[in-house]
Amino acid sequence: MALPLDNMTRREKRCCQASAIDILPMKIKRLEIVGFKSFVDKVSLDFQHGITGVVGPNGCGKSNIVDAIRWVMGEQTPAICADE
Repeated sequence: MALPLDNMTRREKRCCQASAIDILPMKIKRLEIVGFKSFVDKVSLDFQHGITGVVGPNGCGKSNIVDAIRWVMGEQTPAICADE
């Protein structure tokens, strides 16, 4: 049955369109990094349920972990691949 879109407000139309798409959350369970930026040796990170951030002292590679995830997810920015 089609929805009567002509009688709906703009907000109602957006809600109907958004609910028609199934969006499933993606969860990263483990990250293994070898030879990426500052991670020359193999490093394995197991992400426990409910992790919301990566913390550590300056220069420990926190941003390199995020860059590795972005690279695996398909970002092609040259700055991600280069060691700064």
